Amino acid sequence: MLIFSVHGDTNFKNHQLHTFPDGRIQGHLDNFAGVHCIMNAYFSGKLNKDYVRVEITYGEETDMEGARELRKEITPRDVIVVIDVTGTVTQKSFVIEKCFNAKIRRFLNEILADMDCDVFENCPDEIAQQDETDVYRKVAPFCFFLGVPVQGGDYNEGMVFSHVKTLEAVKEAVIRIVEKYPDFVERHALNVNTEPKNELDIDEGALGFLTL
Repeated sequence: MLIFSVHGDTNFKNHQLHTFPDGRIQGHLDNFAGVHCIMNAYFSGKLNKDYVRVEITYGEETDMEGARELRKEITPRDVIVVIDVTGTVTQKSFVIEKCFNAKIRRFLNEILADMDCDVFENCPDEIAQQDETDVYRKVAPFCFFLGVPVQGGDYNEGMVFSHVKTLEAVKEAVIRIVEKYPDFVERHALNVNTEPKNELDIDEGALGFLTL
C-alpha cells in the first residue's frame, strides 16, 4: 500500500493568506499547504488506484495521535509519504527529507530525476525536526518526508512565504510517485509475504525522536 499522511491540524486560531501577482503566497501554511497539495493531486483523478490511501491526520501539533492511530494499520511493506511544510533552505521547488532507506532513496532519485527537487537522507530543516515520519518509521522502513518549502520565519508561529509553483510541483510529485509505485513493489517483491529489513543506514538509538 502507498499511504500519504498529511496532518490537517494547525497551531493557529485565525488563518490568513495573501496572494501576490508574481505567484508568491504568504500565510499560515502549516499544514494547509500540504493538505492543498494532496487534495489537488486527489481531485486530478490520477490517484484513483486501489493501492493508494490518503489519510488527513490530526494531533500532529500536539502528540501525533492521528499518526499513532494510523501506525496500527501499516505494515513493513507499505510506503509512507508524509507531506508537510519545511524550513529547509533550498532553491528547488520541493524537497524529500528523512529518506534514510537506501532502496526508497535510490528509487526516488530515479523517478524524480527530471523534477526540480532535492533529496536528503537526513532532515536539514532548522525550524523543526519532528514530524509524522518519526512515528511511522518504527514500523515501515519505506517512509519519507515530502516537504513544501516555506521561507520568511517560523511556520509554527506565524505567516510564511511560498509560491504557487511550489504547490503545483508537490502535487505533480505526488502523482509521479503514485504512477511509479508499482515499479518499486515489483523491484523489491513487496507483493509477497515477506517483511523488508529496516535498512535505515543510521543509528536509530541515537535519535531520541524515534521513541514517539
